[in-house]
Amino acid sequence: MDLPPGSTPLGCKWILKRKYKADGSIDKYKARLVAKGFKQKEGLDFFDTYSPVTRITSIRVLIAIAALYDLEIHQMDVKTAFLNGELDEEIYMEQPEGFVVPGQEKKAYDSPPAKTPVDLNLHLAKNKGESEGQIEYSRIIGSLMYIMNCTRPDIAYAVNKLSRFTSNPSKNHWKGLIRVLRYLKYTSNYGLHYTRYPAVLEGYSDANWISDSKDTKSTSGYVFTIGGGAVSWKSSKQTCIARSTMESEFIALDKAGEEAEWLRNFLEDIPCWTKPVPAIMIHCDSQSAIGRAQKWYV
Repeated sequence: MDLPPGSTPLGCKWILKRKYKADGSIDKYKARLVAKGFKQKEGLDFFDTYSPVTRITSIRVLIAIAALYDLEIHQMDVKTAFLNGELDEEIYMEQPEGFVVPGQEKKAYDSPPAKTPVDLNLHLAKNKGESEGQIEYSRIIGSLMYIMNCTRPDIAYAVNKLSRFTSNPSKNHWKGLIRVLRYLKYTSNYGLHYTRYPAVLEGYSDANWISDSKDTKSTSGYVFTIGGGAVSWKSSKQTCIARSTMESEFIALDKAGEEAEWLRNFLEDIPCWTKPVPAIMIHCDSQSAIGRAQKWYV
């Protein structure tokens, strides 16, 4: 059809997937043509971006509570819910140019397993040369982020570190990426396990103060557990420069405190959880940061 005056068409791309059977053999191939919605401008191409989806943290908290009280879990799913939504705006998309035949992808299936996700002897810095497989690197990072966000807090630091070089990865960055895949191969039986004890929500906070001389910003990390299993975790680069180990630990405590407040409010809405929800204990290995936090609290 002819493009209406004043309209700008979006580009498109193919998403190719394999569907597998229960025995691991290929069932069928699927191809989906999608619009490049990231090129839309708010206020011009769209106005409302709200989507009523839950945080994965909420799901893990409910699973942990079910383990505490020996409850049965029932799941309901509305298939293709997002595909059946109605759009208020008219969207125009360019026709696809054709199919792209992928080349030989880099694989790590034959690599030996690794016992840790990070190689301490591998130095990661910005790549000033040509990019090494940037698209494939980004795809693997995205897959690792999904695994990390759902069930693997132990790779959070490694994935966060490697994701900083997605725009221009080098051979060293690929080595770090393969290391994480080797670690996942070695720990393929790892998962989240929730029990009835301890029946409390508690957190742990830590920070890595300027581990790289070329990067003056530290890394924060926290994890919260219920029934001995992790329900919320995060590893992220701090947005401001910490002038000491104590400051970096204090900044990490602040982020952990924000998440603790969210979790506490969430538990207030759970009928079977003890009310009022008690204060959440956050463990920290820096006595100076704990002292400063207590001083500010008083």
